[in-house]
Amino acid sequence: MLRLPRRAEARFAEGSILCRLGRFKDAIAALEVATTLDKRCDPAWARQIEANAELGQFDEAETAYYVAQENLERMPLTMVAMGEFQLRRERFERAAWCFREALTQAPDLPRVRSKLGRALLLGGSPDAAIRMYLEELRLHPGDVGTLLECGDLLTSQHRIAEAVEKYRRAAELAPNLAAPRARLGMVLVAIGRGEQARGELETAYALEPDAQLVRVTLAGVLAGEGSTESALRILREESSRRRDLRTDAAVAEILRACECFVQCGASGEAADLLERVLLERPDDLTVARRLMVLSFAAGRRRRGRGLARRIARLAPESSVARDYNLALDALELGRLAVARGRLHAASIAHPHDPSFRPLRIRLWWALLRRPFAGRR
Repeated sequence: MLRLPRRAEARFAEGSILCRLGRFKDAIAALEVATTLDKRCDPAWARQIEANAELGQFDEAETAYYVAQENLERMPLTMVAMGEFQLRRERFERAAWCFREALTQAPDLPRVRSKLGRALLLGGSPDAAIRMYLEELRLHPGDVGTLLECGDLLTSQHRIAEAVEKYRRAAELAPNLAAPRARLGMVLVAIGRGEQARGELETAYALEPDAQLVRVTLAGVLAGEGSTESALRILREESSRRRDLRTDAAVAEILRACECFVQCGASGEAADLLERVLLERPDDLTVARRLMVLSFAAGRRRRGRGLARRIARLAPESSVARDYNLALDALELGRLAVARGRLHAASIAHPHDPSFRPLRIRLWWALLRRPFAGRR
């Protein structure tokens, strides 16, 4: 078995490699030896805090910080690690203090102003956050990660022209990276520049077909341009390759894909996709309600009625979509007495909702025509 020299540098290198491999417990053991051999090794203390934080050992991470503080006069890397630790625990003011202190000790450290900007943003100071990102970009103008984060922040603050400029710059610096193209395409979609958006999204799709939101957004652009077959091809690819069905982010993307399927006249395929999601998230009311509507739209009446009953069990309070679709289903099946009862219950539950008015008119006409239909 290879034994490393008993030197702080060797043990720090070992701990760093183990951190990259995700073996945080082993990494901590090596880093503790490194800091024992050299109590003034700022990088080793920083890594020790990071590894403990990854394991959720928050008390140990804080202990490492305080011991480092006793042994070091300057500890910028440890301060950065502590700032990230505080961000993880959603202590945004403390995180901002740590990053400021790191910059005081080492003003040229890269990406620290970006981290400070993130802490300020999460702490509710978006304007100060933007200033930090822009200052970071003045010092390190070629940092693609900072450009993307700054673009995202500017987009969230509706400073679209500035965001587009940051994404374009990131795309120029990293032409083989899908993320800048994807973000740029999505912003261009949002401001109605569909033709330019399509070019950027197609480039991102070619670079990385699995890049988040690219397939669905590109399909939406194609559907809006009338390229239904191309949109459906991408949506079917999205449906077949989609494996993550549990997380909130995945469900939001899937719901967007379903809207695109409907736009292309494929309600049944949208319903099939949501059936898979509901198997993974059986208590998700948003998914159940959307699937109920799609089931009725696709002619799957029995499934729609079953979902309406499930929604009633999950959420006994009245649902406009549920009551509307049940009344519409009864009308279309010619079950006028059932439709009348459901519309009466809906008028009590939703007295000011105008969506039931067309159904009541349809019911009246159907009741008026019934005596004449019997004489033919």
